[in-house]
Amino acid sequence: MTKGNRVPRQNGALTFPCERRQAASRRDAKFLGRFSVTFSRRCFFSPLEAHGVPATGPITTTMKAKQILIAWLRFSALGVAATALAQPVITTPPRTQFQWENKRVSLEVRATGTAPFRYQWQFNGADLPGATNRVFNLPRVQLTNDGNYQVVVTDGSGGVTPSEVARVMVRAWPEPTGPTIPELTRLDTALQNVMLANAVPGASLAVVKDGRLVLARGYGFAEVETHERYQPDSLWRSDSLAKTITAAAYMQLVEQGKANLDTPVLDILKLEPPTYPGAAFDSRWTNVTARLALLHAGGWNEDAAKDPLGATGFSPVFWPNQIAKDLNITRPVARFDLICWMLGKPMQFKPGTASNYGNFGYEVVGTLIEILSGSSYEAACQQFLAKANITRMQLGHLKRSDRRPGEVVYYLHPTITPAWLRETAEPIPFNFDAPYLSLPPQDDYYPLFPASGGWLVSAIDYARLVAALDRDSVYPDILADTTLADMAAPSKWQNDSPQLRGRYRSLGWLGVDPATGVWARIGGGVASRSYAFKYKNGVIVVYNFNSYWFDANGVDNQGGVIWSSVASTLDAIRQWPAHDLFPATLSYDAWRANRFTSGELGDSAISGDDADPDGDGVSNLWEYATGTDPHATSEPPRLAASLVEGETPTLSLTYRRLLLAHEVEYTLEDSADLTHWSPSVVERDDLGLNADGTVTARVAAKLSQPGRFFRLKLTRRAQ
Repeated sequence: MTKGNRVPRQNGALTFPCERRQAASRRDAKFLGRFSVTFSRRCFFSPLEAHGVPATGPITTTMKAKQILIAWLRFSALGVAATALAQPVITTPPRTQFQWENKRVSLEVRATGTAPFRYQWQFNGADLPGATNRVFNLPRVQLTNDGNYQVVVTDGSGGVTPSEVARVMVRAWPEPTGPTIPELTRLDTALQNVMLANAVPGASLAVVKDGRLVLARGYGFAEVETHERYQPDSLWRSDSLAKTITAAAYMQLVEQGKANLDTPVLDILKLEPPTYPGAAFDSRWTNVTARLALLHAGGWNEDAAKDPLGATGFSPVFWPNQIAKDLNITRPVARFDLICWMLGKPMQFKPGTASNYGNFGYEVVGTLIEILSGSSYEAACQQFLAKANITRMQLGHLKRSDRRPGEVVYYLHPTITPAWLRETAEPIPFNFDAPYLSLPPQDDYYPLFPASGGWLVSAIDYARLVAALDRDSVYPDILADTTLADMAAPSKWQNDSPQLRGRYRSLGWLGVDPATGVWARIGGGVASRSYAFKYKNGVIVVYNFNSYWFDANGVDNQGGVIWSSVASTLDAIRQWPAHDLFPATLSYDAWRANRFTSGELGDSAISGDDADPDGDGVSNLWEYATGTDPHATSEPPRLAASLVEGETPTLSLTYRRLLLAHEVEYTLEDSADLTHWSPSVVERDDLGLNADGTVTARVAAKLSQPGRFFRLKLTRRAQ
């Protein structure tokens, strides 16, 4: 029923056109079931009066369809005219968002329907006085403004539609995690300024100087809802930083004689041209090699290619449902299916004649790694990464339910629009109102692009990887110098991104500048940004954010802005720290691999968590957690205490630990009888850096009652 239609009357009955029983569209569905009904009077009104209807004048009321039916049954003698009320349709709902305390929050709504519109904003279900405009602003948001916001839209016909609830998460700036390094506090300020200015929840940073890890910090929140803080060793989506991992792993196979950069990939893939409807093999595939694929010169231009629906802009890794449909696949789509599917799609240029950035070429190389290594892509890369003492890197997934231990949460920024997300991707229903990127359960893209963007890494470990590939002997390299020189050799193609213009593409690196010696790798996803740079003066910087955003004009230029800020801060550093945090930031598995022989690793009596090979009364897990040697006699861990007087006395306790947060958990407990222990209430947790890279934790514990005993409990975290 459309607005203004009169309902026919037959013998006093209301009749409805049959075709309106089923809504023609989602919008039409909102029109059904609510009508403005005018009853024309005859001579009998007492039943109406009994329902509170006045006895004189026309009767106009809003009724549901069921109520109209009841009215007809009771008042079939009445002449009735019914007009459908079209509820306003909300086309742009208010967006869930994160913001720092004292910063601006803006919520807006857009709707279609009958003008004029009226708006009433609500906070946690209650009307906000005076909040009656389309846009609702909180100029200096406070912690008390944290909560659920909704707007009720009323149009000129009286139709009412409430919006979806938008969650506004407000937090105060927390102290960064990891030890403060006085010489490098300007970097803390630079990252903090970026986050505060752009409503970014969390970040991490690692800085290397001459092969030494001199800074490892976490900022803000890894998970806003639970107030979990970002840690120096938090895991995050690498996005395109994964491409360097893929290129280096392939170069290891070249070193081993198992691979060649210039062999046609079809000679290794051994695939037949596909026969799905519309498939046509492009003969230029025969010219594609691993070298060209790694240089984005394999023949694919994702900006110019036509997608399966005919639109310009096509990134094939984001089309799993179409792949399954074309190839008649009922199981989850795999990367090999992606390549088979792409064999039936046209190329945009002859391989080797141009270079256009994309993901697909790296997925081809990832598949070659699987075939030539004889193991899965992930396992082959992890075996390679272990040579650099890296054991926590792993492939991730998109859904929050698949979040790995130690992984951060990613937050959609309100500047990200549906149109931008769908520029090159399959049109599937993203949940734009959720703070975390939500996809239907069957649509997990990560299996389709592990080699180009699927790794979970930490800032510390990625800095460790770059240090192992930088041709600087201070930190041992894991590939031969000639191999690393090939990787970093500038190609003939310059980068076309604004922040890297003038720098040349190389194998695994996004931009190499021969003049300055800068190597750059940048990654970006729907809700994450990541950066890695190697400078000529021995400095390596790795940092990431768990959100992705545009500037106030909707322009994606933030990468260059951030890079310039960090680069200028680095240029101003005159005194570099002398310490090295790399040895004290090894994962437990990497530490065991360094401390025990392969034979000892197979003997839990020597290398197990509870084993004590040096007989000093300190188990291996405690030796690791406190930074001591399992093969040399060490002093048992100590928990030192001192009383701090005040209105509420506190106990200051200190102990030695690693700065890592996701390998072992240090829990302070107290007891009155040495039998029943419970976690202590901790007010503060400060870290002071030791010369060997460990830290001294100083904890302020409340003394809830006298005569308490304290202990430090150690638990190995799940990986």
